Amino acid sequence: MTNLKEINSISKTYFPLPLWRYILIFQSWQQLLSWMVIVSATAFSVYFLLNILDPRSVPIEAILLGVAFGSMFSVIMVIPVEIHFKGKTNRLTYILVEKLYSVGYIQDSQAGEITTFKQKFSSRLKWTEGNVVIKKLDHEIVVTGGWFILGNLRRAIKISYFKD
Repeated sequence: MTNLKEINSISKTYFPLPLWRYILIFQSWQQLLSWMVIVSATAFSVYFLLNILDPRSVPIEAILLGVAFGSMFSVIMVIPVEIHFKGKTNRLTYILVEKLYSVGYIQDSQAGEITTFKQKFSSRLKWTEGNVVIKKLDHEIVVTGGWFILGNLRRAIKISYFKD
């Protein structure tokens, strides 16, 4: 078990990009195109399946709208955020990496003090926006990645190492 001297503080979740990037929601053309293909394929599959069962079923527009709105959560989950952890960087890096491995991330690349992790499934099913980057500084680690995974990572570490 880690003692409190190894992790001194955890910052709030920061949104490091300009506001307009968050208003657009989609962070890259690849993400937008991928999302559009998935939404279209899902909506048309559901439409044709429903039409086989009942030709007077729900119109395609309603299905497309439902699938599009329902799938927006997956886009929102990878909106980029940043968290700062202060403490002994070697032990703290180990803790962060173990937490990432436990939720299905694997190391993708490393360049000096910057390590990138990606999700452990097919490249067709993931966006680079879902990657997590750990940057080691002197007495601080800056972690950037998707809002959902970093929120869970921050919460797990806070619960584990900052108990009252």
